[in-house]
Amino acid sequence: MSAHGINKYNEIKMAVTVAMLCVASGASSVTFSYLDNKSSCTSLTLSNSGAITCNTVGTSDVPYNFATSLICSSGLEIELYDPNKKGAVTCATKLPECTLSASSNQVVPGGTITLTAKCSNTPSSYQWTHADSLVPGQGNTATVTLPSTATSATYAYSVLGINSQGTGNPATALVTVARSGQKGPFAYVAHQADASPLPGNLSVIDTSTNLLVSSVKVGVYPAGVVVSPDETKVYVANAGSNTVSVIDAMNNTVAATIEVGQSPLGIATNHAGSRLYVANTNSNTLSMIDSVTRKVVSTIVVGSKPHGIAVNRSDSRVYVSNYAENTLSVIDAGTGVAITPAVAVGVQPEGVAVSGSRVFVANSGSNTLSIIDTASANAITTVNVGKHPLGIAVNPAGTQVYVANYGDRSVSVVDIASAKLVNTVAVGILPTYIAFEPTGALAYVTNQGENTVSIIDTSAGAAVAGKSISITPGALYGYGKFIGGNSENYQGLWWNPDENGWGLSLAQHNDMAFGAMYTYDSAGKPTWYVMSSCPLLASSCTGDIHKVSGGTSPLAAWNGSGKAVMSVGSGTLAFSGANNAIFSYTIDGKAGSKSITRQVFKTEGVQASTDYTDLWGNENESGWGVELTQQYETIFATWYAYDDKGSAVWYVASDCKMSAPDVTPGCTGVLYQVTGGSALTSPWNPASKVTTAVGSISFAFSDPSNGTMNYTINGVSASRTVSRQVF
Repeated sequence: MSAHGINKYNEIKMAVTVAMLCVASGASSVTFSYLDNKSSCTSLTLSNSGAITCNTVGTSDVPYNFATSLICSSGLEIELYDPNKKGAVTCATKLPECTLSASSNQVVPGGTITLTAKCSNTPSSYQWTHADSLVPGQGNTATVTLPSTATSATYAYSVLGINSQGTGNPATALVTVARSGQKGPFAYVAHQADASPLPGNLSVIDTSTNLLVSSVKVGVYPAGVVVSPDETKVYVANAGSNTVSVIDAMNNTVAATIEVGQSPLGIATNHAGSRLYVANTNSNTLSMIDSVTRKVVSTIVVGSKPHGIAVNRSDSRVYVSNYAENTLSVIDAGTGVAITPAVAVGVQPEGVAVSGSRVFVANSGSNTLSIIDTASANAITTVNVGKHPLGIAVNPAGTQVYVANYGDRSVSVVDIASAKLVNTVAVGILPTYIAFEPTGALAYVTNQGENTVSIIDTSAGAAVAGKSISITPGALYGYGKFIGGNSENYQGLWWNPDENGWGLSLAQHNDMAFGAMYTYDSAGKPTWYVMSSCPLLASSCTGDIHKVSGGTSPLAAWNGSGKAVMSVGSGTLAFSGANNAIFSYTIDGKAGSKSITRQVFKTEGVQASTDYTDLWGNENESGWGVELTQQYETIFATWYAYDDKGSAVWYVASDCKMSAPDVTPGCTGVLYQVTGGSALTSPWNPASKVTTAVGSISFAFSDPSNGTMNYTINGVSASRTVSRQVF
């Protein structure tokens, strides 16, 4: 639902074609209602050609495409077309409706799955479609043997139950392919096998067991490593051979070698996975590589001796630390041009990381961390850390930055909100680089001086005793994100732009997603569903769908004694990149699928220092919640609640403005209620959708995780305390 789309849709388009399915045993007439006025069409005559002739009774001037409900003879589909021909309809055999299930939603290469279609009306045939070369069988079941070379991804299979007219309704099943015998995610540590100039090695560690599982020969003096967002490729910058090795992560072999500039060190990909960036230290350039063609598409001049690289969340900016001139180059990723002047930082900058509007730079020569606020004219805060900081990484929650201090065998932990050093963790000798596994529970530090990898328990704030991993002797490196796993954050508001009026708000904590869908029931009344546990695997998640009823109206004191939670089906979100997905679901036995995209409702403005995007509620009132999506100084709030009878209802504040985000944190906006939309399991029809302003809502945040929600609904005011929900 867009910020603008809910304001009005009062005009009903006359010329649309509306198809509606209606079944009633033994019916001899078509009845319909419009604006609570019922009409009927009697004396039905079904001709050989399928045309119905009838005499209209009642409000005969109402065009048929305004009908909100119809009843017709069992097994017939009524299609209402030209509104000027009142009573002209066509009938056809009811389309087969299918559901598709897989014997397993996760398999390994070489494994076998069985797909089963269950369709109504006994289809005359089945039409299968599938992804890539994974070929199903015939009939209503399909046995699929995945090739041993199948890549780690989510594959979609669809089936049509075809009737005698050659048409049907599609159903979809999604299957994720994982690696055989290993769980991952995997850490990739670059080091020299022997003395230069012999080729280096890439050691592969399964972080689920912390065991070495493979070793790959790469180029000379490998230093920078980054895992592609889809985990299918690993890129290694070889400083001694001026190349990038492209590793096929499914079988740990070198798939290609790309020539770049002199002495490449830092390496990074954008979040979409379409671009690879390499800092060429002795060329003073940045190579921009097309990850599909594996060709250098641009060579960009940066500062002297570039080392570290990071890309912002929107993939619009690339940040490069210039070791020999104490600056940070900022590259416009769209034009490939460096934005001048460069940003002055500390002495001998090394590692770079980005979180929200902040850029972090480890300054090895001044023993400091520079925190650059890009939303405030690049204002810089400096934090003292350990000696000679090199590697740097932000935890998945975005609350802390970890800095590996090469000179004193430690890792500094800095709180982002307060910009203060909060902990120092002892690790191995000469720590170089650092990365988190996807949940954020563990951080891995490469120790160049003793050929080990230290593992930090982030909740305990200390290295795990006896858990360091020994690597083949040689200098250890890891410029970049050298651990795979889901680092993509899908949190936010998702929708289908062609179906303005429903949506899915998604909260993500590490590798777990909580999805809530605001939609309608079969009568057009607002309702909502939740997927409260949707674990992310690679680029998809699957979870049970629940419907909740029996809660208390927001205008009354909470009483959860009558609350009932019912499982109504399951859903799968399959993401293709950061901003697009397929939402496949089965609700009350009926399957469906929607293409959705991350909604952008604000493209510029004032960037608040705290992002309040998340699921909020009251831990003492389990059963309702409000999901906030923040873009710049605007918050879109979706409130999942109940009416005075305990039925599920939802409200939205699509334009909740933050007047002074960092002075008086909070927002105020108009509260809307929407009715008359289509159920998820029905074709979308916006003709009856009505949006009504029912009051106002405001949020006042006392800190980044707590606040008060004040609201007025139909003239009655109330208030709730709210906090970020933990799941």
